[in-house]
Amino acid sequence: MSISTRAAAGRAARADGESLEEWLDSYHTRLARAGIAWVRRVGTPVSVLGRVSVDRRGRHIFRAAFDGYQGVDFTGFSSEGRHIVLEAKHHGADGSWDCGISPDGRAVDGGALNARQWDELVRAHVQQCLSLVILRAWDSCWALSVESIEGHVRRAKRRTIQPGEIAQIGRRLRGVEWWPS
Repeated sequence: MSISTRAAAGRAARADGESLEEWLDSYHTRLARAGIAWVRRVGTPVSVLGRVSVDRRGRHIFRAAFDGYQGVDFTGFSSEGRHIVLEAKHHGADGSWDCGISPDGRAVDGGALNARQWDELVRAHVQQCLSLVILRAWDSCWALSVESIEGHVRRAKRRTIQPGEIAQIGRRLRGVEWWPS
């Protein structure tokens, strides 16, 4: 694959992931208005480099650099006070999704979930928080719990989830509507 082809594929994947997060933002606004839950997108840690200016449209413009690691994509709480952590993932291929979790329960390089994301999901799960991966794949969205991912990779002895397995592992969502869990 050429560098330009890889770059185009990377831009398309980023756009797909961003559209899923925007869809979730819209759903979370509906949950907040209904008094069910308040969930916000977690920003990427950055440091502003240099001066901040304002463009003709009134937007603030600045140079920035990543200065930390991001965990999950969304965090919040339900109206009953239960903490919520969500990680949004998009898989655009027809084949298996590599979740990145090995059969021993650790996140490994090269998979969808990185170590910091998985660690935050697991820690939240252990504390009985609502901890989900929202996966858009195979023409549907799915809610996957920490337990379902761990159980699958342990039973299957591999870190991939195949299209024919997802219905036994995850809960099919109507759109991205993961509530109630």
